Amino acid sequence: MLQNIFWASVALETMMSLRRQDLVCIVCFGSYDLAKRLPRRLHCGHTFCQACLKRLNTVINEQVWIPCPQCRQNTPSPRGGAAALDLDLATFLGVKACTSSSSSSWSCGRREGLSATPAYPGPQTRQAVQVWIENG
Repeated sequence: MLQNIFWASVALETMMSLRRQDLVCIVCFGSYDLAKRLPRRLHCGHTFCQACLKRLNTVINEQVWIPCPQCRQNTPSPRGGAAALDLDLATFLGVKACTSSSSSSWSCGRREGLSATPAYPGPQTRQAVQVWIENG
């Protein structure tokens, strides 16, 4: 339980620094969502939507790899493919806060709404983190 609280506070801190463009995949420029465009993290630390990562599978010496579109480092493809890669938790919670709240205090990463202004989460952020702790 303490470990979940620690990671939730780390995720909350990271979410506070999220900007609108952080909620958009830099490959397809589509907003992350909770269905096909889940934010998945490669071993190099870069994050892309699940749909784009599914298209990047490459076979090298009988091993399936996912090359990072940003730094070109290869990540071994897990048995479940891109869907089995780790979620980028901070981005996922930001997307969850956007979709579960009708409040305008959180600026979601919509393609037409991109700007360099940081988006600061409102009270729904704590709710999203609390839900994650309870389910985690």
